[in-house]
Amino acid sequence: MSQQEPASPSPGANGSPIGSRNDSEAQQVSARVQKILQELGSAAQRSIDLSYVEMEENEAQLVGEAIASSQHLEVLILQLDPVLTPDEEESDGEDPSWPNDTVLRAAFLGPRPNTSVRSLIIEGSGTDGDFMRLGVLPQVIRENSHLTKLEFQWKGVDGTGQRETQELFDSLISNSTLRTLVLPSLERWDFEDPEDGGFIDADTFSRVVKLVESNTSISHLDLQIGECRGPGSADLNLPAFYTALRSNSSIRTLRLRGFFLKRNAEAEFLEWIRTSATLEELDMESLGDWYQDEDEEPLRYKLFFRALRENKSLKKLVLDGLSADADEDFRELMDALTVNSTLQEVVFEPDSDHGEAVREALQRRVAQ
Repeated sequence: MSQQEPASPSPGANGSPIGSRNDSEAQQVSARVQKILQELGSAAQRSIDLSYVEMEENEAQLVGEAIASSQHLEVLILQLDPVLTPDEEESDGEDPSWPNDTVLRAAFLGPRPNTSVRSLIIEGSGTDGDFMRLGVLPQVIRENSHLTKLEFQWKGVDGTGQRETQELFDSLISNSTLRTLVLPSLERWDFEDPEDGGFIDADTFSRVVKLVESNTSISHLDLQIGECRGPGSADLNLPAFYTALRSNSSIRTLRLRGFFLKRNAEAEFLEWIRTSATLEELDMESLGDWYQDEDEEPLRYKLFFRALRENKSLKKLVLDGLSADADEDFRELMDALTVNSTLQEVVFEPDSDHGEAVREALQRRVAQ
């Protein structure tokens, strides 16, 4: 962050100037937090990063009040607290310190909450595989009518417990202002048997479906799920997910990571690709990685590329270049490009052996 000019004290969420705090409290505020408070008081400060800032409760309260008072801050970056046990309940008689809850509560849930922040970026613990505590975040999402972007930037398989994950989705379903939603990996690792870890449960996935089905404001959606196995996996309704996508008219950009397809959802998936009228960009992993049963063959790319013939909305397609490179699949894609007039860009990550030929075909079509 750039050094800002000292600013006059900003009023707190309770209406009293932050600068009027008594001297003993001010002496307890670290130099780093003092600098943050100074930056929040500057009209030039549009973004603040609190992801690796350790704060005591009184410091978190001061920062939250300063955010509430700011009318110029647009981007807030926070780091959630890791916990040993997911969905950890607070015991009677205990008064745990959750500084991030304090910041969020003071900034967005007070009598005069912040109305300028549009982007909320949530960092994980900085390591891989921690349980993150969502705390009051779902309440903020549910009650805030100004946020347009929520992005989780977690490491690897950081995750939350089932209860908090479902609370998060319930709040997202009721939110009507978010335009961009980048979710963390929705994998569960909270089971005693490690063989049961690393999957998404049916109750949580039903909320994913409901979000896609009911939300009319999100235009950019990034989803990542674990394998469809373990307790409740038989009830995972993947066909309903693609049926919901067919009826959704707001999503323009969709990024899918994880096991989003089993053979029982193949028909719905292909019908969605054929009939989509609003989706403009699709970024997805290898179709060959989307099956779980050893006796189950993956969906062949040629069926996907054949469905692209009828698609009239996609402009950009991002695919896994390692698996989408069979000669038979390539011929089907090239045939689709002679019929599909809307697709403008096909990206292979990493680049496919056929990538250059596909790009040249698209350039020739544009030149005609």
